[in-house]
Amino acid sequence: MPTYSQITTTTITTSNTTTSITFNSLGSYTDLFIIAYTQGSRSIYGGDNHVRFNGDSGNNYNNGFIRSSSAGTNTSNYTPVSEINTGGGMGGTGTNNFGLYYMWLPNYRSTSINKTIHAFNAAAGTESIGQDYSVGRWNNTAAITSITFSAGGYTYQAGTVFSLYGITAA
Repeated sequence: MPTYSQITTTTITTSNTTTSITFNSLGSYTDLFIIAYTQGSRSIYGGDNHVRFNGDSGNNYNNGFIRSSSAGTNTSNYTPVSEINTGGGMGGTGTNNFGLYYMWLPNYRSTSINKTIHAFNAAAGTESIGQDYSVGRWNNTAAITSITFSAGGYTYQAGTVFSLYGITAA
């Protein structure tokens, strides 16, 4: 049975100042799991969460997601790109609603495979209701030593919380 250990939590306390959150101390686990409670500065639905590994901003990522919202359903595929867009799961400004975000990062310490993520996020507010399921790949076999989340050109709002967990396989 796998075990989960909380590594760290970051809480945003001031709105409109934080554009990214970086985790540098990842520990020695099999996989990583991130849970976030997010609100972004975009008025409609807050914006999209994005992720990069080891500070790599080159076009070394691929990703796709399925979005279902009050506006309809669509799919997106991005390749090659400079970060993984995991979809619009942040609550928008003008609401008291936050988005819920999960990301699983298996085998992050392996040096023989490209790294993949699986993410799910959902947000409900007065402007929009939606959910996204996304997958992404970092086309690099290096072990992941840092993870940076960004608000996709917007900012994280006060009350946003990111928690990082390590998973140890049985």
